[in-house]
Amino acid sequence: MIGKDAALDPPKRLALAYLKGDIRRLLAFLLTFDARLSKIVLRGGEAVIGQMRMAWWRDVLTKPAAKRPQGEPLIAELSVLEKQFEGNDLAASLLSVVDAWDLLLAHEDWSDEICRQHAELRAKGIFCPVGQALNLADIKTVQDYGTRWALFDLSAKSDANLAASLTGSATLPRLPRKARALSLLTMAARQQYLGGNWQSGIRLMAHGLTGL
Repeated sequence: MIGKDAALDPPKRLALAYLKGDIRRLLAFLLTFDARLSKIVLRGGEAVIGQMRMAWWRDVLTKPAAKRPQGEPLIAELSVLEKQFEGNDLAASLLSVVDAWDLLLAHEDWSDEICRQHAELRAKGIFCPVGQALNLADIKTVQDYGTRWALFDLSAKSDANLAASLTGSATLPRLPRKARALSLLTMAARQQYLGGNWQSGIRLMAHGLTGL
């Protein structure tokens, strides 16, 4: 196990607390991978360098497990999780996350449409595998939560102005209790986007308990 929970921010660690066992491990891995790629894009620097790193990950993820390079903890963790979640194509999920961040590297102007595509790819790569592992029937709603999470997250952590995309968004159906970690992630990203305050943690804990 990569043991990277501590590298994630407090709201993400809170969300993980609402999952158990292998599914918690799966979400922690997906969020850690996403965080690794986000740093390549959001810390600035030459886009071509970032694209080279994305290309490296894309090459690794398209290889059979036995031919992947050794020594990278995320790759080792992927190999373990692929055996635990054989019904999920986790390499394909990670490729969606790579595509999401690579999309931003490829465009200097992050239009609403580019940001929407980015968010949908991250949702597909992070929220959907967890929804499938939880045997949720409504994966479309899971992806909608993930898309909204990614939009809030990107707007909070970058100069992207996504107010038009986020204002007036329709209320999503409530997820079942076993998927509360996902709705909690979305709520936490929204609070961060809005600026947050001392009440944010209380609101998140209340949602974790009640789903409201």
